Amino acid sequence: MLKRVFSVLKVVEERKNFKIFKIPPKTHKQDFLKTEEFKENPQPISASKTPYTFTNPKVGDKKYFWCTCGLSQKQPFCDSSHMNTSFKPMGFVIQEQVKQVALCMCKKTSTAPYCDHKACGYLEKDQN
Repeated sequence: MLKRVFSVLKVVEERKNFKIFKIPPKTHKQDFLKTEEFKENPQPISASKTPYTFTNPKVGDKKYFWCTCGLSQKQPFCDSSHMNTSFKPMGFVIQEQVKQVALCMCKKTSTAPYCDHKACGYLEKDQN
């Protein structure tokens, strides 16, 4: 892992006991996506057909932001990858003490950000 990370870095200066590296700009995995097409036809990208099970969420004091575009690398939460698109993250707060919350990953739910399993058919496949 570290060899791969350091192979990308460029040596700026070498000293007797250490090297100074230049860190390249951050790249995202969604570079394959043509942003022009995404702007013209803003459809969210399904990250997965299975819901994200969030265990022991904080109640009342923590505001979470659910990714609505599907571009986030921290699915199902927003990491600001939606910039330059028409999508905005959905903020939500857990109101009741629960053990688990199922957050939608297919982005087609009618009860956003919670998964209703109707759009992706996850429950139907699970029962067969």
